[in-house]
Amino acid sequence: MSSNNFEPAEIATSASRAFFRKLVSPIVERYKQDDPAKYPWFEKNLANLISLARVISSFIIVRGLLNSKTDDSRQLYFAAACINVASDGIDGEIARGLGTVSKTGKVIDPIADKVMFTTMAMGLVPFFRRRLDSKSTIFRATIAVAVVMEVRVLITGSRVGVQAQKIGVDPAGANVYGKIKFGLQCAGILSGWGIIKASRARKAATILILMALPFSFLSEKGHRKQLEKLNTQSSNPYN
Repeated sequence: MSSNNFEPAEIATSASRAFFRKLVSPIVERYKQDDPAKYPWFEKNLANLISLARVISSFIIVRGLLNSKTDDSRQLYFAAACINVASDGIDGEIARGLGTVSKTGKVIDPIADKVMFTTMAMGLVPFFRRRLDSKSTIFRATIAVAVVMEVRVLITGSRVGVQAQKIGVDPAGANVYGKIKFGLQCAGILSGWGIIKASRARKAATILILMALPFSFLSEKGHRKQLEKLNTQSSNPYN
């Protein structure tokens, strides 16, 4: 099945973008200018700053969740984790709304997503070990494979970006499979940290992150096809 014809995913993506577009509309309306060149530094880089904040806050949130001594503290950090996940939709819509989409942002955003998922997923390993007093080989193996796949997707996607820049075209960005993968991954880590009963939380996280693995493979495969296409275009610039 072609990723371009994955209708349910396209509908979900459109709905998600519409939601976040509405959410950030007050920010866009306040700072929007007709000429992007007139933006002060902060407004020009606002979306990228949110992406960078997602990276830094991921480590702070995981540490807070692991070291929380009270339910109130844990709930506060979990709320921060939900906001951190949502920031992936917020930064993109701010960039599109303000007209500040940049090559830098296209690099930072996917890196921020992968750092966030990897940090929060790996943090679940000691979290469950403490709460269940047992090791789960399946869960740990699932996290290990998911992290390896994230690295592969990042490397291949980076190669696409470099090659696209060399020949002067814009890369296609995340494909539909990548968006499905990230949605399942986010559902998995939030279930793991958020469901109160630890055994159910681990089971839900394992299932959802396992479900994301085929889409990780398809996403990386899509990047490889795009890279081959760009390489062909580079070898035959007049075709």
